[in-house]
Amino acid sequence: KQWYQRRVRGLIRMTDCPAFVQVFDDNVELSKRLCSFVKDRYDEAVESHGKFHIAVSGGSLPKFLKGFSKREDIDWTKWWVYFCDERYVSNDDPDSNYGALKQVLLDDIAIPDSQILKINSGVPVEEAAKQYEEGLKERLPSMELDLALCGMG
Repeated sequence: KQWYQRRVRGLIRMTDCPAFVQVFDDNVELSKRLCSFVKDRYDEAVESHGKFHIAVSGGSLPKFLKGFSKREDIDWTKWWVYFCDERYVSNDDPDSNYGALKQVLLDDIAIPDSQILKINSGVPVEEAAKQYEEGLKERLPSMELDLALCGMG
């Protein structure tokens, strides 16, 4: 497998991003609190500008978002999904962050496919990185995410 990470300085501008650490007794509580946190950020973003731009990393993080699939208080058409630290692998590869999120959440909700930016592993890696960067610029003219969920694996 070819692993690739392209760094683009200044591509995503981070503004007013508080960092904090919380400790939970178990994974059930972690998942519940994470979903509540994401829902709060979703509500703020939709009220502010009508969309919710979220980036998600892979590893164990996607499984903690599974609780969202049962929620009826979310308009999924307002979600725009991106991936942190995505790997240059096919979307169905076990190492794909997209694949991990698709398996636990995306298959069960109604986010339009055009609002999920996936890596294109069917082209050479440099072209895939360029396409992803262009997709970000097209979908995020302000270059500001509402939320980036990054794991610690």
